[in-house]
Amino acid sequence: MGKRAENPASDSFISNIEGQSCAEITLLSEILIVDDDILFCKEITELFHTSGFRCHWASAAAEAISMIDRNRRIETVILDLCLPGMAGMEAAKLLLKVFSRHRNFKLFIVSGTGSMNDVISALRLGIADYFVKPLDPQQFLATVKASIYERRRDYYNVSYNILI
Repeated sequence: MGKRAENPASDSFISNIEGQSCAEITLLSEILIVDDDILFCKEITELFHTSGFRCHWASAAAEAISMIDRNRRIETVILDLCLPGMAGMEAAKLLLKVFSRHRNFKLFIVSGTGSMNDVISALRLGIADYFVKPLDPQQFLATVKASIYERRRDYYNVSYNILI
């Protein structure tokens, strides 16, 4: 007890993650943008792609759920509240219920309206943050990057502590 497990590969990987800057972490990140506005998806993809993120699009909640289920590297979801087929808030509840038990991902809401009831409901669900369109691109990018960095740091610190 108290002795650290010998696992050089894991130790090396964890120290590499701990030593990376926020910019370096983004190279490992994939984002899913869920919005039926193609222009918005293109703009957000360009914003994040230039910062090293790989982006995917879905235009409906059902498509997003399927993509998240198939691609375990998606760790950030940007979800519009007005979607065809299933409301964004219902999609958010479903995503958090189904995937948060065994996945480490953050969910951000974007909406054309910022009703106080929607904001409060989203935050109570466990949404990382709520943004109203039109977005301030640099603030949005900085918030998502900081969230990914913080989540990864916390995740790998927990994993590292399990090895001890």
